[in-house]
Amino acid sequence: MEKYARVIIETNIGQQGEFEKINFNITDYTREDISELNTEFKQSIQQNLKQINIKIIEWYHLKIEVINGMSCIHISYQRQLKDNAFVLVQTYIFHNYDRMHSLTLSYRLSEENYWKSDFTKILNNFRITNIIK
Repeated sequence: MEKYARVIIETNIGQQGEFEKINFNITDYTREDISELNTEFKQSIQQNLKQINIKIIEWYHLKIEVINGMSCIHISYQRQLKDNAFVLVQTYIFHNYDRMHSLTLSYRLSEENYWKSDFTKILNNFRITNIIK
């Protein structure tokens, strides 16, 4: 594996109304809400990664933002497996009423010049078309 990058798209189906609508108002979230979400996601991700011997090197504070007209939770951090190179992970979580979609983009930081423009294009072109109203 000369180069390393991943693009993962996942969808979790829930119950009607279990999740926000895809264009929820991001300003409804207070700093306290965002801080609480940040803590919950960080703890959960740390626990999951620890089970497979991956450590978080740097955690970037969670953001709630709009990507391509869709509201989302943006999680990003650097991680490391054993003594391997650091990997930048960015996950965008999109709620869609009865389902939750996540787009995870990751690559080695040492290869950022190689991957960054491609990953920017991927994010800028990502669209959920099956919008539940």
